[in-house]
Amino acid sequence: LVDTIFCVSHAQREKLVSEGAPGDKMMVIHNGVDLERFPVGPPELHDPMTLVFSGALVYDKGLHLLIGSFIDLKQKYPKLRLEVFGSASLWSREEYLDIGALARELPDVVFHGRVPQERIAEGFRRSGLCVIPSPWFDPFPLTSLEAQVSGCPVVTYRVGGLPEGLVEGKTGVVVEDISQHALTAALDRLLDDPMRLREMSRHCTEIARERFRWEMVVDLIIR
Repeated sequence: LVDTIFCVSHAQREKLVSEGAPGDKMMVIHNGVDLERFPVGPPELHDPMTLVFSGALVYDKGLHLLIGSFIDLKQKYPKLRLEVFGSASLWSREEYLDIGALARELPDVVFHGRVPQERIAEGFRRSGLCVIPSPWFDPFPLTSLEAQVSGCPVVTYRVGGLPEGLVEGKTGVVVEDISQHALTAALDRLLDDPMRLREMSRHCTEIARERFRWEMVVDLIIR
């Protein structure tokens, strides 16, 4: 009964078509970002030893995989920190992690909870890498775009539309194997090369802020 179905990624379109939806009615328009709400953090202000996670604290988003990698990497990088923004309540779920126990055992993992976007934007501007370890079919999350436009490169798995939201090797890195081991290895390579991280931060500012403007999304929809 509809004239047009908007999909936020090609991966989402392919999934819907495979389930019987009419592909000839579909148009792919990627999400955009409010650039005023997520201003740029200059490359030199991004701490290469600070990782950031933003999203619902649910199994689907894979925070447990990131925490496992953090514990492994902490032995090699003593100054490594992880800032976590979000809560299970974002998806109306029960907590699947014991946040209190983790905070006590891992003092360099900071759980900010559910906070306004301005606080999250600050976290992106001071972090060296945004990690999105979703093991499920994530269509095209805003977190990846918001981090990049802030100058924070992204590391994610090859699932759903996540690879479509970055430029491999420039604004982020896609991990092929969905496992803690593969994530740890990818993060290790980046943490061991702070100059590369700074260059990726610069690419984020140049590429993502032009590619993911909400104005472009609006223009495509109303054509």
